Amino acid sequence: MDAPKSDGSTTAVHWSSHRYLLTAAHFEYKVATEPKPVNLVGATSVDISGDPGWDEYCTIEIAWRDVEDLERRFYAYVKADEDSWWIDEIRVYNDGSERVGEIDDRIRYPDWVYFRDTKLGGKLGETFVEDNFAVFNSNGDYVRFELLQLSVFLPFSSEDSDNHAYNELYEKEGEEEEDWAQEHGHTHNEDEVWINEDDVEDIEVEEEWVDPEMLATGAPDISSSDVPEEPETLTAGALKSRLLIALPLVIIASAVLYLKIHTV
Repeated sequence: MDAPKSDGSTTAVHWSSHRYLLTAAHFEYKVATEPKPVNLVGATSVDISGDPGWDEYCTIEIAWRDVEDLERRFYAYVKADEDSWWIDEIRVYNDGSERVGEIDDRIRYPDWVYFRDTKLGGKLGETFVEDNFAVFNSNGDYVRFELLQLSVFLPFSSEDSDNHAYNELYEKEGEEEEDWAQEHGHTHNEDEVWINEDDVEDIEVEEEWVDPEMLATGAPDISSSDVPEEPETLTAGALKSRLLIALPLVIIASAVLYLKIHTV
């Protein structure tokens, strides 16, 4: 079967991103709150993506705007074990909240509709093929494909995974980038910003600010003579020697004073 288009000109779909490839000649879903089935005829802003996950998990995520410019989504959650894979849950989304008053009140509120017992799966490495496939829930809602082919857990590259949190290559690429930076003379500054070590010498250092008035009047010159000396600390021996020298002088001075008093 030739690859169908997903450009809004047909109900056929060709969804491929990261870990899956889903093609069908016809796709539609119908929920109880909708007056008619929803498909991709007239669709715009079709976004085909998904989480590449790991060996036991990935997702299929499709979003688009329908002919009435309402947001629509189809999500499928894929799981696996050592031997098999299966779609654990399908969700469809109806958003009529942006055009309140212009559409039927039954579909003007956003809502998710769930399908859990999908019976869609197979052996690891095998493509699921079904001419007419449909899954229902307890409300009578359904999702239907014609000439469905689905392969999951396909290999993917880092080029296809620039916006998915579960891509383990992110950490490896970050380590490689840091190793390259260090090899080329780059390092982190205090703000965790990469700088080149060769440019460190060219970085201007901010000088300490000086008051212009202080420069004009001149700062006082403090010489060593203006610095007060530390008081001398006398030992007991030095103090005794000074008292012995001073004592005779005191006696002489006392004698002179006595003679002056008695000779007057």
